[in-house]
Amino acid sequence: MTKKSLLFLLSLLVAASAGTRAAAQTSDPRFGVMTHFAQGWDPGWADVAAIRGIGAVRDELYWNAIEPTRGAYVFPAAFDTYMAALRRNGISPLIVLSFENPNYDGGQTPFSDEGVAAYGRYATQVLKHYGDQIQTLEVWNEYNGSFAQGPATADRATFYTKMLRAAYSQIKAQRPDVTVLGGATAGVPLPYWEKLMAAGALASMDALSIHPYRYDAPPEGIENDIAALQALVKRYNQGQPKPIWVTEIGWGTNDAG
Repeated sequence: MTKKSLLFLLSLLVAASAGTRAAAQTSDPRFGVMTHFAQGWDPGWADVAAIRGIGAVRDELYWNAIEPTRGAYVFPAAFDTYMAALRRNGISPLIVLSFENPNYDGGQTPFSDEGVAAYGRYATQVLKHYGDQIQTLEVWNEYNGSFAQGPATADRATFYTKMLRAAYSQIKAQRPDVTVLGGATAGVPLPYWEKLMAAGALASMDALSIHPYRYDAPPEGIENDIAALQALVKRYNQGQPKPIWVTEIGWGTNDAG
């Protein structure tokens, strides 16, 4: 279990001691937690999250599980079960669209026209299946870090923008109301973000997503990183800002990291 997962579980256990939903805190829509229900967590934790007053979680619905055969879409019972648990508890899911599918591009990160188009279709199938339960989608996760492989890594900004554009156009054609988050970067890498913007990525995202971890360092300074990113956005967006969402962040629980 990762340190982040342990922290979440501990917070839920503390919350459970409150005993009843009457003790629940008021949910603040600006905040949520990362969960791993798609990786096998017990959906019962959604009940405890609701007691804690958690109104939003970030989780995944994996492409390779949903399209195990090219062009044939199925939704594993485990996915439906955890999504139903979230709905029952009034918890909004921010769904990360990830990762590779062995039916396309040899199982590498999508890089061909066929692969990126298929990725976009996967996004629309997710929306079709779960309907208005999903209001926010995040295109990939930390593409600039360790979650990209194959030819796409030769020019990450260009290939990510290509995939983002394909997904965004298909998502908006089906559900204009859905908020699409782009980037999902490990850290706040301004040179990489500038490459994305120069490639036209801003036109295919409703908000930027970042993961500005500092681990054992204090949080002071993150606000400067975000301000610098927003200044870059304005340079490439005719002086206009865009929302910036922090969709992952955390600190270590001990000095060992």
